[in-house]
Amino acid sequence: MTWESGRLERFIRRRVADVSDSEDILQEVLFEFVEATLLMRPIERIGAWLFRVARNRIVDRLRKKRSDVSISEPAGVADGQPLLFEDVLLDELEAALDELRAEQRAGVRSRIRRACRPGQWIRA
Repeated sequence: MTWESGRLERFIRRRVADVSDSEDILQEVLFEFVEATLLMRPIERIGAWLFRVARNRIVDRLRKKRSDVSISEPAGVADGQPLLFEDVLLDELEAALDELRAEQRAGVRSRIRRACRPGQWIRA
């Protein structure tokens, strides 16, 4: 089991950027394994079962994060007019960028510039 948990941990960490999220997923998988064992559920191939459960937990976590991030446009805003939440978003982005090291900040700004249309998000 120790060998499988090491492989499982590496499997999860390669697919999940946040270390705390990967540790949470590993803990959920191992808890589910203990629960299945206590309930005497038959598991024929333990390694395959652990990796399948881990993959499912990773997908669940990504779906949850994706649904948490969605932002909808406020009702009644005319097309082409600057939106208030864009200003707030830019301020928050600048604050977050200020917390990064200089080389990280430059990399993020470069990536933002490449992702935006010309004239969009000029402050980035």
